Amino acid sequence: MREGRGGNKDSLWWKDLREVWNLERWGQNFEEALDWKVGDGKEVLFWEDNWAGRRALKSVFPRLFSLSVSKASKVVELGNWNNNRWEWNFGWRMNVF
Repeated sequence: MREGRGGNKDSLWWKDLREVWNLERWGQNFEEALDWKVGDGKEVLFWEDNWAGRRALKSVFPRLFSLSVSKASKVVELGNWNNNRWEWNFGWRMNVF
């Protein structure tokens, strides 16, 4: 299940929770009330999920998304730990810098 996306992979429980939220009118949009916990990054899609703000990175950075060779990658697949520091390892179709 991807939290906050409202996709077909949502569980029935998650869909029910969203419906109750909307029926009870508990304020802000259901998805905007959520906080993401990336954890080990194995379940979070880097470009598709709203893990780094209120919008998916593909919509915030459409040019970079178009140049990415890793459009369907999870967060954990695009980096690694090196001396207790996370280093991103993106793949691009051309030199972007």
